[in-house]
Amino acid sequence: MVVVPPTPRTAGAEASTPSTPDPAHGVAGEETAAGRYIRFQSVTATEAGINPGVFFLTGELGRAGLLAPEDERQWQTANEWYDAHCTDPSTVDPSLYTRYPRAACWFRAEAGVVLDRIALYLDILDRYGVPYERRESFRPGRVVYSDDTQVVVTP
Repeated sequence: MVVVPPTPRTAGAEASTPSTPDPAHGVAGEETAAGRYIRFQSVTATEAGINPGVFFLTGELGRAGLLAPEDERQWQTANEWYDAHCTDPSTVDPSLYTRYPRAACWFRAEAGVVLDRIALYLDILDRYGVPYERRESFRPGRVVYSDDTQVVVTP
């Protein structure tokens, strides 16, 4: 596993739509088989040993009312875009995070604009001094959910 400093992102190709997992992208219940995966997460683990991801970190700022009006709009706009273009794994399997409380989402490196738009969240974290790290791995863990842009894995 490699930890690399965050880098600015630019928009790329249109997002792909979710589909049934295939062996090249990882099959649920198996180690990730191929490809590189990327995750942006807190540098600090919770008491449960979880490093919250970028969506949770920015969400905490927003839900606590700590964002300036422009940042609030950016956060809401980014959330609306992800809701429209990406599958929330917990909507496919509502018990996913109950069954796997230490599960974490990783983007596929080839996720294009879905990965590029994370910069909107990283910009907010940078402005508010919330530390995070970019992690990359070819084998982030045991796959419990998979679609065209992401996997959810357990350690």
